[in-house]
Amino acid sequence: MNSISVDDLMNMSDINIIDLRSVEKYNFSHIPGSININYEKLLLNPDLYIRKDMKYYVYCQHGITSRS
Repeated sequence: MNSISVDDLMNMSDINIIDLRSVEKYNFSHIPGSININYEKLLLNPDLYIRKDMKYYVYCQHGITSRS
């Protein structure tokens, strides 16, 4: 697993960003273009949200959840 800064991420095109935080935190502030998928939902049904032929960048509030 690799890490990337938000600045580097924002300079990329054609990217898929997943925000694992709660809907409330996502609605308050998020990276433009990101989609909000709750961590537990993603773990239970990854095939509903993730395509195997695409690359995703995942983030959370402190970086702990997105590392798992």
